[in-house]
Amino acid sequence: MRTQIAAMVVSAHLEDLRKEAAVARVARRVRKEARRSRTPLISLEALILSRRARKGAVVDAACHAAGIERVSSPSQMAHLLQAMVRTRMPMGTRVAIVADGGGQASVASDSLVSEGLEVPEFSRSLKDALRRELPSTASVSNPVDVAGGGEQDIASFARLVRHLVSSHEVDSTLVTGFFGGYGSHGPELAQNEVDTAMSMASESQANGGTTIVQTMHWKSRAAGVLRSGGIPVYRGIDEATWVLARMARRRLLEPTGVPTIPDPAPPITVAGYFPARRILEASGIQFPRATEVATKPQLIAAMKRLRFPVALKALGDEHKSDRGGVILGLRNLNEVVQAWDQLAARLAPPTLSIEEMVDMGDAVELIIGVRRDARFGPVALVGLGGVYSELLRDVRCALAPVSENVGRSLLYMLRGSALLAGARGRPSVDMDAIAKVIARVSATAAAHPEIAEIECNPVVAMPCGAIAVDARIVLSSS
Repeated sequence: MRTQIAAMVVSAHLEDLRKEAAVARVARRVRKEARRSRTPLISLEALILSRRARKGAVVDAACHAAGIERVSSPSQMAHLLQAMVRTRMPMGTRVAIVADGGGQASVASDSLVSEGLEVPEFSRSLKDALRRELPSTASVSNPVDVAGGGEQDIASFARLVRHLVSSHEVDSTLVTGFFGGYGSHGPELAQNEVDTAMSMASESQANGGTTIVQTMHWKSRAAGVLRSGGIPVYRGIDEATWVLARMARRRLLEPTGVPTIPDPAPPITVAGYFPARRILEASGIQFPRATEVATKPQLIAAMKRLRFPVALKALGDEHKSDRGGVILGLRNLNEVVQAWDQLAARLAPPTLSIEEMVDMGDAVELIIGVRRDARFGPVALVGLGGVYSELLRDVRCALAPVSENVGRSLLYMLRGSALLAGARGRPSVDMDAIAKVIARVSATAAAHPEIAEIECNPVVAMPCGAIAVDARIVLSSS
């Protein structure tokens, strides 16, 4: 790394990540050298092919922290390398589609949406500008269907690209269908198609646009001209939309950097529900009022300090919810005593927790925790679903400790993030409060190397604030 780097993209094929800390350090230094360089053409990235690496979500988190794109096959690597070398990163997720047929337009639109990208409706002024370039039979909504415009006026493709890449309504342009094959209709059209390809590349470069072409004639002369001019060309629509999605995510989700592990705090020697609560409460995480009780007289005395409704939890069992060890919504002392008798007879727990219920109206349940990976160290995880998180499998990871900003980005990366933003007329939840919980849980785990797992599940996210309803710590056997 002491010599000047003169590459636009750095790629590596790794069979496994056994020295991931060293890989992360190299990636960090590559990015540092790129920022120091005075040559604006140097844009250093890195791709990892890790086919055998286990724990995919953890490996993805480590790669993201180091600014590394992880792919799963040589073809994916080639597709992404082509785009990173030839074109610019899109500024966002809005894509314009130009197709020479309704079928290609529909398939491209569906593929982009499935990748999490947007195909926005154009404004009236942009539609009018596009309509002037095409025959009356063309559709100028998004997707644009040239409807025979290619045969009538092949240069219209370049004019369409100019309008779209200079517009502030989209972040990238995808041309899909037959381009590159019009030259088969005669030598004059073949030359015009090559000239149009040059113009398309020139317009995209001049306006700072991101343009990608998918065509069934990917080996044509015009396709080669597009590539030479800085426009990636793909054979399949799935490859093209996958690349656009990866590039958009990279632009929107800046690498977090490999976090620094703090000096160890005094070790924790006792696990369990209430020890976990006390440790997390000391970090600033809110829990409902609760008391640990071992006898019925203790239970009755505790009820004098709590407000109904309450919940009764059998302790000493990590899977108490699955085994019916949690009874909710107890509205009076008689119901509390009956619940005690039921749990004592069925589960015989050593102690129980009696605690106030949390108002679940307009709330969303989350799982927030950290697990210590043998190779990557503490890894923070955030997911939807609370006790149903294992069924929903909507979880995102990051190397811990994480900042509140990183915690917030993990929330927006969830597939069900719309629930947090207020779906179907529900109010949005307090994202700042949840991000604080994520950061504090991860900081606690990072400062205690003896913690193998720590988890708050569920965390109840409300319009104002977030409160953890359950907690668990697992200490390392070593």
